[in-house]
Amino acid sequence: MFISVIFGDFEKVESVFLNFAIAFVGLIAYGVIRREKSKPDVPQHPETNSEIMAEIERLRQRVNANPDDMASTLRLANLLHDVHIFDQAVEYYRRYLEKNESDPDARVDMGICLFEIGRVEEAIAEMEKALTYAPKHQLALYNLGIVNLASGNVEKARDYFQRCIDVNPSAEVAQKAKRILEQHKF
Repeated sequence: MFISVIFGDFEKVESVFLNFAIAFVGLIAYGVIRREKSKPDVPQHPETNSEIMAEIERLRQRVNANPDDMASTLRLANLLHDVHIFDQAVEYYRRYLEKNESDPDARVDMGICLFEIGRVEEAIAEMEKALTYAPKHQLALYNLGIVNLASGNVEKARDYFQRCIDVNPSAEVAQKAKRILEQHKF
């Protein structure tokens, strides 16, 4: 009685708490993604970074001179991804995927880039498309779990993490998925 006087209908209170819990889980998942992303992909030495940027420029020139050089296009997209120039990486992944549409690794990488620039629905679509070509692609399953968790789609996230684990429970990515499931107890 006292709670209903203060908070009104108990079902509304329960709904507020449920929404808060989902938002909280999403924020925690986003923190997990950020923590994973904060691990440098590229050594943080100025000379190495300048070498990588020079390699990016050489690859860009090569791709512009020969747009059919898909190996260089993919290498350029991957390097741009590694140095967190996500919007440009997406452009080159798209070019590559126009001619190699069934490459699930490139689709997952492009999905990660799309997620990083805030295009969540496109990110999910790309990663799900990767699964049409490779239904047991662990990194696609794991990243779909991360993106859905960060977006507040807790049930979908749980499903993708479990599917990732089921593919090969001893794989490193499956162990990460297990830790996330254990941390969030969902």
